Amino acid sequence: MKSAPLATNEKLRIKTLERYEVLDTEAEQCFDDITKLASVICNTPISLVSLVDSNRQWFKSKVGLDADETSREIAFCSHAILEEHVFEIEDARNDERFFDNPLVTDGPKIRFYAGAPLRAPNGEAIGTLCAISDEPQKLTNEQRLALQTLAKQVIAQLELRLKVKQLKESNRAKDEFLSTISHELRTPLNAITGFSEILKSSVEIKALPEEQHEYIENIEFSSHQLLEIVNSVLDLEKIDAGKMELKPQPVSLDRLFQSIMSMMGSKAQQGKIELNCDIDSAFAKRFFDVDKTKLTQIIVNIIGNAIKFTPLKKQVNIRFYLNKDKLHIEVADQGIGISKTDQTLLFDKFKQVGMQRKEGTGLGLCISKGLVELMNGKIQLSSTLGKGTLVSISLPVDECEQCNEPEPIEAKSFEKLHICVVEDNPLNQMLIKAMLQQLGGQYTIFETAEALFEMPSLNTFDIFLLDINLPGMSGVQALEKLKTLQCKQPKVAVTADIFQEKELGSLFDSVITKPYKKSDLIDVLNELVSPSPS
Repeated sequence: MKSAPLATNEKLRIKTLERYEVLDTEAEQCFDDITKLASVICNTPISLVSLVDSNRQWFKSKVGLDADETSREIAFCSHAILEEHVFEIEDARNDERFFDNPLVTDGPKIRFYAGAPLRAPNGEAIGTLCAISDEPQKLTNEQRLALQTLAKQVIAQLELRLKVKQLKESNRAKDEFLSTISHELRTPLNAITGFSEILKSSVEIKALPEEQHEYIENIEFSSHQLLEIVNSVLDLEKIDAGKMELKPQPVSLDRLFQSIMSMMGSKAQQGKIELNCDIDSAFAKRFFDVDKTKLTQIIVNIIGNAIKFTPLKKQVNIRFYLNKDKLHIEVADQGIGISKTDQTLLFDKFKQVGMQRKEGTGLGLCISKGLVELMNGKIQLSSTLGKGTLVSISLPVDECEQCNEPEPIEAKSFEKLHICVVEDNPLNQMLIKAMLQQLGGQYTIFETAEALFEMPSLNTFDIFLLDINLPGMSGVQALEKLKTLQCKQPKVAVTADIFQEKELGSLFDSVITKPYKKSDLIDVLNELVSPSPS
């Protein structure tokens, strides 16, 4: 028996094989299909995808053989990887290299072997696609060509497998980056928007000069503008990542549309634009199961765009109607219109079309399209330069029973609650302290989860508000420990990372996303804690 010598570029060959990260992995249908086809084409009982590493040949796929690997020293494939074309042995008993090979004298009793090298794009052979029989035979030219072609398909599948893995890693890195950006941007915004709200609702503000009132108004306005931009970018990425979740609820569409029109009417008046609306009477006194927040976001985005690009004293006409269990929304403006070329770019998140650049990110249409498709709807746009634009949206809607919302509970109901807060950011500690003081609740603030668990008893708390991104023990780890300690009180995640919202919602009793308002705290307390009688 003569063992095959090592390849000239053995180190590079091994490195090329290891790059695919395929050794000792589970069987995969795409490779099994190729070996089955090779077995049929070559008319052999055995066919293998054999990968040759430093000391063995390992079978990624196999037909007609039980073994998973053999020593490289006795492997026919060790010889085949040194060849440019198909390496063929018609009868191993008559070949001085193999006549006394254990695979010939024993085991599968190989007589016929044909192996096509698996050449990576850099030219290195990492293994073979081989056909084996216990009877002597010879391949035809057509069979030999087919085996070589199938060997190229094995490499194509390995390359595809590698690219999919790299794409997943890239997406994971992107998700981690966006989570970090979400946290780093929304955490300081939480303090800015929160303190603005606290200042506006404080008694002392009435004593301030009017000019300082305007300062506070400007701070609040600017913070909300910045938050809107941040949310636009993050919402779009959340949709692309498939992490945007629908939260349907019974909604009176008639009242919702009127509320939106009232809000958008003020914006239209500022621009001296006539805003007309026709709401189908079929909506009256009926409730539909929809995601109220996302539907509102779609409508506000589309109407906002129409107002933004409509000149003074022109019209924006809106129509809401039902047709065959579908909600139809039409927004027609008498604006500047969009050219045919620009219409093809409208839903591109990296383009802002037209000569007139307006304030904002230009992501409203992209987000609206993503939300409409998330709700299994369709959005269409037609436009004529100088005449205006029509945006048409259709969404499937299901009618449902009315759901009476619970009466809001007065803040004084929280007076006897003891609220546990774990928050490491000093500004956010001050903010939630100020909010809870206005609500009248008792509270204890811990800078770390470790400090919380130094308490002799946790039973004094009625609810836990846990920041997720804590130094040391994270909010999720703190949740697990609270569960281990059999703490039955509600546990709420507080996070600036909107990409974690869905996952956290499955772990905690509720989730508060930063930046939050005092009303968000009230909603959570009303939902999860039975207020103590005053």
